[in-house]
Amino acid sequence: MLGEIPLLSYTLRTALSVFTPEQIIFSSDDFTLLELAAKEGIVYRDKRPEQWAQDTTSTQEVLIYLYEKYKWSAEWVLLLQPTSPFRTAQHILDSSLELSEETEGLFSVTEAKDLDHSLREITETGLLVPTLPVSLSRQSGKRVRLNGALYWFRKKDWLNAGDLHSLGRVKPYLMSLNSSVDIDTPEDFLWAQFLVQHQLHV
Repeated sequence: MLGEIPLLSYTLRTALSVFTPEQIIFSSDDFTLLELAAKEGIVYRDKRPEQWAQDTTSTQEVLIYLYEKYKWSAEWVLLLQPTSPFRTAQHILDSSLELSEETEGLFSVTEAKDLDHSLREITETGLLVPTLPVSLSRQSGKRVRLNGALYWFRKKDWLNAGDLHSLGRVKPYLMSLNSSVDIDTPEDFLWAQFLVQHQLHV
């Protein structure tokens, strides 16, 4: 529980406040989480096969599995990960306004404070490109890192690229540090609890 709400419910409730239940697919190999999704009103609850629920299973493999099973009709797809509880409906709506014919994807970012694999550079043309740590000191653009909260991608471009991170023209959507909390460790969870308790996540 994060505050008085299950961690997963933050993402499910946000998604349901923007999309219709029929537009959302929730996938998990955990029956408890699938039952929670049902209580929250999710229609398409996918019990992921064991082969796509391993620690080594990549996000791309799960996306391919879901696409082949459900054959999404939407031009644009949004991936929401449940470890980003402070992403809001407004974030989704505002970022959707940035989607265009000139881009293949839009990923949420926050300002970078450390050198890590998720660092990206915002170019003068407003697109995201990978940043090599060795060249950071020579870069003139704003340094940002992926925060994992929003991954918009155009279906046809994603299928052609073969992977989310191989998309060629990706725009950034900048989020604050507090709204960018991504819970991957016990320390992340404690920080998120602190933000909730002091109402600093809104």
